[in-house]
Amino acid sequence: GAAITKKLEEKPDDVHLQNQLTYLSRADIKTIHAFCLQVIREYYDRLDIDPAVKTADPAEIALLQKDVLGELFETLYEAEDEGFLRLLETYGENTGDQRLKDLILQIYTFSQGYPDPENLLRKMAEQFYMAEGDSIDQCAWMPLIGEGITNGVDYALYNLQKAYDRICGNGEFTAYGERLEAELEGIKALRQALDNPCYADWHQAYVAVDFARMPAYRGQDKDTAEWVKNLRNEAKAAIGKLGETYFCYGAETQTKLIFSLYPIAKALSETVIRFAEAFAQAKKEKLWLDFNDYEHFALQILTEPGSTKDNIIPTDAAKQMQQKYDEIMIDEYQDSNVVQEMLLTAVSGAYEGNNNRFMVGDVKQSIYRFRLAMPQIFMAKKDSYTPYNRLHPAVPAAITLDKNFRSRAGVCAYVNQVFSLFMTRRV
Repeated sequence: GAAITKKLEEKPDDVHLQNQLTYLSRADIKTIHAFCLQVIREYYDRLDIDPAVKTADPAEIALLQKDVLGELFETLYEAEDEGFLRLLETYGENTGDQRLKDLILQIYTFSQGYPDPENLLRKMAEQFYMAEGDSIDQCAWMPLIGEGITNGVDYALYNLQKAYDRICGNGEFTAYGERLEAELEGIKALRQALDNPCYADWHQAYVAVDFARMPAYRGQDKDTAEWVKNLRNEAKAAIGKLGETYFCYGAETQTKLIFSLYPIAKALSETVIRFAEAFAQAKKEKLWLDFNDYEHFALQILTEPGSTKDNIIPTDAAKQMQQKYDEIMIDEYQDSNVVQEMLLTAVSGAYEGNNNRFMVGDVKQSIYRFRLAMPQIFMAKKDSYTPYNRLHPAVPAAITLDKNFRSRAGVCAYVNQVFSLFMTRRV
């Protein structure tokens, strides 16, 4: 408003600026949770909640969660629930069950970023199921395991290749070069093995990687020698960490371990679901809402049962709200989660083929993972939208905001270089 007013002082007869100042007072500008609360207040008769509910303080919510979880654990202890006792064996500590309680709360919080947390938790547990006769290669987590290994291998390759390139052709470092060549060959063989989803081959290629002792360097260029050794140590550490994380056992033992995980995963998901149900009931009795309730109740009002992120079926309430908004502008889009994405899609014109959403974001600024931000939503649209063409405008389209008015070119170049190394797509 201040910027428009200032411009009007310079151009008092500008009709466009006059209109913009008028329209500004009618714009519905609010946070996502304020929007959700507005929806709940307008349509609370469609929910099974008391109109006298209030928003609980986060500290009150944390205390209530602790009490509810404590009561649930007492119930499970008394019942000597088999699945619960298995969880205690797996996640418990000599000093108590706090680690398991923390895990349940973490999983519960994570699940709230999705439209159907209960269904999500059960599906995730089922991903650990393997039929009799299956091996680790048939495990649903195999692609994720492969991705984790690939990240480590690529990092090791990057460092080792960088070290080798620095001394390649330098006669003073012939012994170093030969050692690095051998190690590069082993890591490249491991990287090639990862192209095929066969854990036994991965394990065999990993075992073949050999970081023998580096030969002594007796030349004068001590700085280069130290630099090369540091890079090699980084690569060696990355490969060593893969052994601790992914290659502790061979394929047969890993298969047995994954078989044993299914009942644990199932018990864990069911325990989280029981906690969620008890926690929801406790909040209802106290007439409390938290921010997750805002989003899920608004979603219940605005989308029909069976709606998904890729197939939103708006309710009558959502269609009424669609008439209210000519455009929906979303800032900090990189910090959206699935529930928020579905909410804003429901009240947009997407169902009628009207692309009236404008999203602005920067994945480098995604800092709210603890609030369930999912920057992959932003990246998916960025990747799928074609660049905007002023001569032949079509939507959906992506517009790159490549003008920086806050920093000098040198600062931007440096920041982009740093992020290009550390903030990879996989990360």
